[in-house]
Amino acid sequence: MTRELDTSEVVGLLALDHGRIHQLLEDFQNLTHADDWEHADRVFRRLEVLIERHMHFEEHDVFPLFEQHMTLSPCLGGIATMREQHRAIQLALEETGLGLQLHHLRESSVLALSASILTHTGDEDAWAHAMSDCMRRLPAEGQTTLDKLRELLAARLLRSGAR
Repeated sequence: MTRELDTSEVVGLLALDHGRIHQLLEDFQNLTHADDWEHADRVFRRLEVLIERHMHFEEHDVFPLFEQHMTLSPCLGGIATMREQHRAIQLALEETGLGLQLHHLRESSVLALSASILTHTGDEDAWAHAMSDCMRRLPAEGQTTLDKLRELLAARLLRSGAR
């Protein structure tokens, strides 16, 4: 497999969660608008777990992988912003979850959650493509990092049962 296909595969795997997150978010919004609180609660819990798992993986595996290699510093742009976005998403999840528990969910909370997720996934997708391009330009370090990233993704997919 060429490095270009390799990095495209990694970017694709990283983006898989975004599709799942967007679908659960849409389902959650539809259920809240239909006042189906029991199902909305179940979907929200699945959404919350998926988002937290996704952010944990990035924060503890993906971002440090790039930060530990100084020669990959051109690939680091955007990581600080994405970490800030993670904090905003976490706060929006907490506010939405609390409103859901109290059966007093404000539309503004759901919209804030949705906006924070959509902004972040767009930024993250752009970062992943830029990171992929950057790794292809940095021969040895880029390949080593790509190999490690592929291992992390494979392990994560095995843990989550996804294939």
